[in-house]
Amino acid sequence: MNTNRKQAGIAAVVFSLLAVLLPLIAIANTTPVVSNVQASQRANSFLVDISYDVFDAESDTVWVNLYFSPDGGASWPLRCTAVTGDVGFDVAIGADRAVVWDARQDYPGFQAATCRIRIVAADIAPQPYLDRYWGIDAGDTTDMLIAQPDTFGFGRSLTVGWQGAVPSIDGLAPDFVAGVDTVYPFDDGLLGYKIYLPDATCDSTVADCWLPRMFDETTGDSVSYWGAANSLVFANDGSGTDARHMLLPSGLFQFAVNAIDINGLEIPADRQALGFVVNFDPQTVILNGQTDWAHPEDQEVYPYYTRLNDPLQVHHPFLAGERIPDRTYVVFKALGRDDPRDVVQDPGFTVGFTGYMQGVRSNLTGGLFSFATDASELDFDPAWPANAEGWSADTLGFLTGPSTEFTINMQAVDEHGRRDGTPASLSFEVGYPPCVQCVE
Repeated sequence: MNTNRKQAGIAAVVFSLLAVLLPLIAIANTTPVVSNVQASQRANSFLVDISYDVFDAESDTVWVNLYFSPDGGASWPLRCTAVTGDVGFDVAIGADRAVVWDARQDYPGFQAATCRIRIVAADIAPQPYLDRYWGIDAGDTTDMLIAQPDTFGFGRSLTVGWQGAVPSIDGLAPDFVAGVDTVYPFDDGLLGYKIYLPDATCDSTVADCWLPRMFDETTGDSVSYWGAANSLVFANDGSGTDARHMLLPSGLFQFAVNAIDINGLEIPADRQALGFVVNFDPQTVILNGQTDWAHPEDQEVYPYYTRLNDPLQVHHPFLAGERIPDRTYVVFKALGRDDPRDVVQDPGFTVGFTGYMQGVRSNLTGGLFSFATDASELDFDPAWPANAEGWSADTLGFLTGPSTEFTINMQAVDEHGRRDGTPASLSFEVGYPPCVQCVE
């Protein structure tokens, strides 16, 4: 909304029942433009008829809202909600737009010498949105800005929080916003949040499942209300059956946050979702010209190859990126462990391993042929069990093919079946190019 607002019309109306003198100030964006504001109170009632003109060069419809001041504009404690007619979303532009306001329903028993109504129009409804999302993992003391969906440890308590932004207050004077805002901080234009958590006992299609809640004496049931809390604590320990106390399962956890601003606008439904992932990926390492530092009893240097026609089967270590002879058998060793930020459920579990191979072969007749294998069967019984830091290890070996670049990928798999999303990889080439020598 443009900050260049202007007074579009003033009218003095005597409301006999309210006993007020009502100068009407219409404040609008430079586009759209509100003008010709008129108001009159119906005889023997608290209904106020308001008319105005609104035009916009860029749109056929605009969003319109009304505010009420009981003290001549010193404060604006009320948004007019008991209104019908050309107000709210998708108001058609043109002359003689009409609104009927039930003053007693919005402000019962009010009487004052003077009051004002403010009309605000915008090209589109400037709905609030969530522009900051943060989290605190167990054992940390500072909040961390997070994206969706960032990961938190399995079985560890966490806190997530959020902050809404209110574009509809752009251009409004701070004292005006403070006069309408009823929830701390009083200058952000937000009147509160509601939270929706997955709950198997509440069907959101037929019931109000939002939090927080309070008891409604008229219905004998609880109802949700707009609260000031902008964070949630997840115990994540199985101390209860609700989402805030259950042991959150591995994977994506989603919830929703809604907010309402001083204009009565809410966050669009398709922008309310927040989420995070529970359970970090396991970690995987492929040894590259190294011995197994986690299992010092194995002094072999990995990776290595042996020639098929070598009767002694000598092991020849090599490094990633090197070229090795054709007709060889290669052996790789990978180490893996569950991420230490996850709480282990089964102390006796050892991570599993799986691997797959990719290759690009240079054809004898020219051109390249690319291929990839399926992932190997999961091995949950690695040859080297976990050491004190949780590192297990296993090997993968295969016969090479000529004139080919190979890439080996290894993945550790944790107790929840989650695979390392960034597999450890190592590439090398097989087959030396032919050479021609001159004989004198």
